[in-house]
Amino acid sequence: MLGPTLQASGVPMDPRKDEPYEMYGEVEFDVPVGTRGDSYDRLWVLVERVKQSCRIIEQCVDRLPPGPYRAEKLPKKLSIEGETYVRTENPLGLMGYYVVGDGGKQPYRLKMRTASFSNVSVLPALLPGQLVPDLISILGSIFFVVGTWTAEPDRRRRSGLHVHPRRCPGRSS
Repeated sequence: MLGPTLQASGVPMDPRKDEPYEMYGEVEFDVPVGTRGDSYDRLWVLVERVKQSCRIIEQCVDRLPPGPYRAEKLPKKLSIEGETYVRTENPLGLMGYYVVGDGGKQPYRLKMRTASFSNVSVLPALLPGQLVPDLISILGSIFFVVGTWTAEPDRRRRSGLHVHPRRCPGRSS
């Protein structure tokens, strides 16, 4: 479990507080934590996180320096050499990105671990013995997005992110 699902169970883990990145170490915000871990607490934590996000945005807007705030030109492609793993907080929990590159114009491996993947893992413990009408609120409060799994192969194909046959372990060519 991650994000609001974990926080609703009483665990105050939030990488923005635990390992601050970007501006998170310079802004004040609270990590909402539930006590029961039920559907109500999961929804309550999510609503409180929205309130804290507004609090963060207000602080960041107040700190914007005068002048232009849009970058004139961003790099179209990043060159990555070697491998790296980065985790970031998103509204549903942690997103993990594993990227492998050889210094070319695009990485030859990209693996994303979505918050939905982790949050769905709790369902076998939550669902046994529940009434069918309760499944709606339970599933709705887990905050999973199935599209993040099914679209992954297509997204790699369309974006040009694919594994080169010579780089596939165990494949002869």
